[in-house]
Amino acid sequence: MNKVSVTTPNGSHLIIEVDDPEVLYKIIGMVTSNDNSSIDIGTDLVREEPISDASEYYSDVYRIDPVSSNGNGHKSANGHSSSEEHELIKFCRSSNPMGDMRKVVVVSEAASRYLNEQMVDCDRLASLFDLVGWQRPHSFIQTLRNAARSKFRWMERVPGRSGQYMVTDIGRDISLKGVGEL
Repeated sequence: MNKVSVTTPNGSHLIIEVDDPEVLYKIIGMVTSNDNSSIDIGTDLVREEPISDASEYYSDVYRIDPVSSNGNGHKSANGHSSSEEHELIKFCRSSNPMGDMRKVVVVSEAASRYLNEQMVDCDRLASLFDLVGWQRPHSFIQTLRNAARSKFRWMERVPGRSGQYMVTDIGRDISLKGVGEL
Protein backbone atom coordinates (compact mmCIF):
# COMPACT_ATOMS: atom_id res chain seq x y z
CA MET A 1 0.00 0.00 0.00
CA ASN A 2 1.37 3.42 -1.00
CA LYS A 3 0.17 6.80 0.17
CA VAL A 4 0.39 10.05 -1.81
CA SER A 5 -0.01 13.35 0.02
CA VAL A 6 -0.48 16.39 -2.25
CA THR A 7 -0.54 20.00 -1.07
CA THR A 8 -1.67 22.46 -3.73
CA PRO A 9 -0.52 26.10 -3.90
CA ASN A 10 -3.90 27.26 -2.58
CA GLY A 11 -3.47 25.14 0.56
CA SER A 12 -5.73 22.22 -0.30
CA HIS A 13 -4.54 18.84 0.93
CA LEU A 14 -5.21 15.58 -0.91
CA ILE A 15 -4.26 12.18 0.48
CA ILE A 16 -4.57 9.22 -1.86
CA GLU A 17 -3.86 5.59 -0.97
CA VAL A 18 -3.07 3.18 -3.79
CA ASP A 19 -2.17 -0.51 -4.02
CA ASP A 20 -0.72 -0.40 -7.52
CA PRO A 21 2.56 1.56 -7.91
CA GLU A 22 1.61 2.29 -11.54
CA VAL A 23 -1.34 4.37 -10.32
CA LEU A 24 1.04 6.23 -8.03
CA TYR A 25 3.26 7.19 -10.96
CA LYS A 26 0.24 8.34 -12.98
CA ILE A 27 -0.86 10.63 -10.13
CA ILE A 28 2.62 12.10 -9.77
CA GLY A 29 2.73 12.56 -13.55
CA MET A 30 -0.57 14.44 -13.55
CA VAL A 31 0.57 16.79 -10.79
CA THR A 32 3.95 17.51 -12.37
CA SER A 33 2.73 17.81 -15.98
CA ASN A 34 3.74 20.75 -18.17
CA ASP A 35 0.08 21.72 -18.57
CA ASN A 36 0.06 23.32 -15.13
CA SER A 37 1.60 26.78 -15.63
CA SER A 38 1.86 27.48 -11.91
CA ILE A 39 4.38 24.69 -11.32
CA ASP A 40 8.06 25.27 -11.94
CA ILE A 41 9.15 21.91 -13.35
CA GLY A 42 12.78 22.71 -12.59
CA THR A 43 12.24 22.25 -8.86
CA ASP A 44 12.03 18.94 -7.06
CA LEU A 45 8.35 18.55 -6.26
CA VAL A 46 8.34 14.95 -5.14
CA ARG A 47 10.46 13.49 -2.41
CA GLU A 48 10.33 10.09 -0.79
CA GLU A 49 9.97 10.05 2.99
CA PRO A 50 9.83 6.93 5.13
CA ILE A 51 7.00 6.92 7.63
CA SER A 52 8.31 7.58 11.13
CA ASP A 53 6.23 4.79 12.67
CA ALA A 54 7.18 1.46 11.16
CA SER A 55 3.69 0.84 9.90
CA GLU A 56 2.83 -2.33 8.06
CA TYR A 57 0.08 -0.50 6.17
CA TYR A 58 2.27 1.93 4.21
CA SER A 59 5.53 1.01 2.59
CA ASP A 60 6.50 4.51 1.44
CA VAL A 61 5.16 8.03 1.58
CA TYR A 62 5.60 10.39 -1.34
CA ARG A 63 5.02 14.05 -0.55
CA ILE A 64 4.48 16.67 -3.21
CA ASP A 65 5.70 20.00 -1.91
CA PRO A 66 3.59 23.15 -2.27
CA VAL A 67 4.88 25.43 -4.99
CA SER A 68 5.69 29.00 -3.99
CA SER A 69 6.76 30.22 -7.42
CA ASN A 70 4.56 31.02 -10.39
CA GLY A 71 7.22 29.73 -12.75
CA ASN A 72 8.78 33.05 -13.67
CA GLY A 73 8.92 35.11 -10.49
CA HIS A 74 9.20 35.03 -6.75
CA LYS A 75 5.55 35.43 -5.84
CA SER A 76 3.21 32.62 -4.88
CA ALA A 77 -0.31 32.23 -6.22
CA ASN A 78 -1.77 34.54 -3.55
CA GLY A 79 0.64 37.37 -4.43
CA HIS A 80 2.93 37.16 -1.40
CA SER A 81 6.58 36.27 -1.56
CA SER A 82 7.74 33.11 0.09
CA SER A 83 9.90 35.15 2.50
CA GLU A 84 6.81 36.99 3.79
CA GLU A 85 4.99 33.71 4.24
CA HIS A 86 8.06 32.22 5.91
CA GLU A 87 8.11 35.10 8.42
CA LEU A 88 4.39 34.59 9.08
CA ILE A 89 4.96 30.88 9.74
CA LYS A 90 7.94 31.58 12.00
CA PHE A 91 5.96 34.20 13.96
CA CYS A 92 2.94 31.92 14.46
CA ARG A 93 4.95 28.87 15.47
CA SER A 94 7.18 30.83 17.86
CA SER A 95 4.16 32.22 19.68
CA ASN A 96 2.80 28.69 20.27
CA PRO A 97 -0.76 29.78 21.18
CA MET A 98 -2.94 27.41 23.16
CA GLY A 99 -6.53 27.13 22.00
CA ASP A 100 -8.36 27.90 18.79
CA MET A 101 -9.29 31.49 19.66
CA ARG A 102 -5.69 32.42 20.44
CA LYS A 103 -4.50 30.73 17.25
CA VAL A 104 -7.04 32.74 15.23
CA VAL A 105 -5.83 35.97 16.83
CA VAL A 106 -2.15 35.13 16.33
CA VAL A 107 -2.53 34.14 12.68
CA SER A 108 -4.70 37.21 12.02
CA GLU A 109 -2.09 39.48 13.59
CA ALA A 110 0.65 37.75 11.61
CA ALA A 111 -1.31 38.29 8.38
CA SER A 112 -1.61 41.96 9.29
CA ARG A 113 2.11 42.30 10.04
CA TYR A 114 3.67 40.24 7.28
CA LEU A 115 1.09 40.06 4.48
CA ASN A 116 -0.50 43.51 4.98
CA GLU A 117 -3.95 41.93 5.37
CA GLN A 118 -5.77 43.93 8.03
CA MET A 119 -8.98 41.87 7.85
CA VAL A 120 -9.59 38.12 7.73
CA ASP A 121 -12.59 35.94 7.04
CA CYS A 122 -13.22 32.22 7.48
CA ASP A 123 -11.82 31.24 4.09
CA ARG A 124 -8.63 33.24 4.56
CA LEU A 125 -8.18 31.82 8.07
CA ALA A 126 -8.46 28.30 6.66
CA SER A 127 -5.67 28.95 4.16
CA LEU A 128 -3.50 30.63 6.82
CA PHE A 129 -3.98 27.70 9.22
CA ASP A 130 -2.97 25.32 6.42
CA LEU A 131 0.07 27.48 5.63
CA VAL A 132 1.21 27.42 9.26
CA GLY A 133 0.41 23.72 9.62
CA TRP A 134 -2.15 24.04 12.39
CA GLN A 135 -5.21 21.85 12.69
CA ARG A 136 -8.36 23.75 11.76
CA PRO A 137 -10.96 24.39 14.46
CA HIS A 138 -14.35 22.76 14.11
CA SER A 139 -15.92 26.06 12.97
CA PHE A 140 -13.97 29.20 12.09
CA ILE A 141 -17.10 31.36 12.24
CA GLN A 142 -17.92 30.20 15.76
CA THR A 143 -14.31 30.70 16.85
CA LEU A 144 -14.31 34.24 15.39
CA ARG A 145 -17.63 35.05 17.08
CA ASN A 146 -16.36 33.77 20.42
CA ALA A 147 -13.15 35.82 20.13
CA ALA A 148 -15.28 38.91 19.35
CA ARG A 149 -17.69 38.46 22.28
CA SER A 150 -17.74 41.14 24.95
CA LYS A 151 -16.17 38.70 27.41
CA PHE A 152 -12.95 38.59 25.34
CA ARG A 153 -12.95 41.37 22.69
CA TRP A 154 -9.87 39.87 21.05
CA MET A 155 -11.35 40.35 17.57
CA GLU A 156 -13.90 42.81 16.22
CA ARG A 157 -16.25 42.71 13.27
CA VAL A 158 -15.52 45.17 10.50
CA PRO A 159 -18.62 47.34 9.94
CA GLY A 160 -20.01 47.03 6.43
CA ARG A 161 -17.82 44.02 5.58
CA SER A 162 -19.80 40.86 6.16
CA GLY A 163 -17.75 38.10 7.79
CA GLN A 164 -14.59 40.23 8.09
CA TYR A 165 -12.79 40.54 11.44
CA MET A 166 -9.78 42.46 12.76
CA VAL A 167 -7.55 41.94 15.81
CA THR A 168 -8.11 44.39 18.67
CA ASP A 169 -5.42 45.80 20.96
CA ILE A 170 -6.73 43.56 23.75
CA GLY A 171 -6.40 40.50 21.51
CA ARG A 172 -2.90 41.51 20.51
CA ASP A 173 -1.83 41.93 24.15
CA ILE A 174 -3.41 38.70 25.41
CA SER A 175 -2.34 36.40 22.59
CA LEU A 176 1.15 37.70 21.93
CA LYS A 177 2.52 37.96 25.47
CA GLY A 178 4.99 35.12 24.98
CA VAL A 179 6.28 36.26 21.60
CA GLY A 180 8.30 39.24 22.80
CA GLU A 181 7.53 41.28 19.65
CA LEU A 182 4.85 43.61 21.00
